Amino acid sequence: MNKFKKAITICDIIIAMTIIGIVGIYVLPAFLGNSNVTAWAKQKDNFEARLDEVAKQMNANQILTGYSTNEAFLDNVQKYLKLSKRCTSSNLTDCFVSSFKTSSGDTINTSSLTTGASIGKTTNTSAITGAQLSDGVNAIVAYDPTCTPPDWYNVSSGSSYNSDAASITQKYTASSAASCFSMVYDVNGSKGPNQVDKDIKLFNASVSACTGAQIGSICVETSDTAYTRIDTCTDTTYDTNLTANSFCSNNAWAAAKKVCDLKGMRLPSKTELLEIRDNFKRGGNTAGMNSIFYYWTSDEYTTPQSKAWHVHFSTTSELIPSGMDKSYGGKARCVK
Repeated sequence: MNKFKKAITICDIIIAMTIIGIVGIYVLPAFLGNSNVTAWAKQKDNFEARLDEVAKQMNANQILTGYSTNEAFLDNVQKYLKLSKRCTSSNLTDCFVSSFKTSSGDTINTSSLTTGASIGKTTNTSAITGAQLSDGVNAIVAYDPTCTPPDWYNVSSGSSYNSDAASITQKYTASSAASCFSMVYDVNGSKGPNQVDKDIKLFNASVSACTGAQIGSICVETSDTAYTRIDTCTDTTYDTNLTANSFCSNNAWAAAKKVCDLKGMRLPSKTELLEIRDNFKRGGNTAGMNSIFYYWTSDEYTTPQSKAWHVHFSTTSELIPSGMDKSYGGKARCVK
């Protein structure tokens, strides 16, 4: 009786490889995606553990709170975290990607993040800062003025020091020193996917996409913002120049800056407001600007400093230099 041995042919091998390839097309991306998510999650955990330790050290040295600017805060953070680069709000994209997506897929332009209020810290109107860490983490950094770190000299609920480890842990957990940090950070640099809940994390922070009119890189509210004049004779938070003349007690320009800042937005610069007006003149009034009013810009006169620039939407001249005392009732339109 003859017995035949069945051999594997080239055709069998090709069919098997084709099947493996087809399965790989569907399975491999998901596998790699899950692998990336796991790696990013581990990087985030490691970074936040370091951040927590930095906060503890700063708190122990009594330099965690009491800042008026984000730059000053970062000056001390840099003593504990090794930075390879620092950026101001004007060149923030040198330290962070130019845009990123929220977890829901909305696009955030990094250039629109100008103050601490832009990342959810409404009482922080200081200019935002950026940093690149030596380990490759990129971050947008702000200080949270509302944070209440633990008191290491009185960690118990009583008035005397309690050295019990459980009490210290409980007190520290209830009021973490790291809550003084507000950050948008990216553990993957600029490589992508540049999305919140993937390689980007919002740490004690929040961001929102443009809900107004997008004109170029500027997000413009679609209605004017009402404000009430403020006194800058004594409180110079919103105007450090107009503090000692008849206009300082009735400062409209500073009030316009304030209401925009508290929204996490800002007054547009001269250049930006002219771009919005040009869009208006071309018939693209998606922001609903009013053609009969003057609008404040964020730019002051060099001399005299009791004046700030306006742009009028009914004229073709570049800027209107008259009637711009800071007590004048110009309109406020916030941007980000």
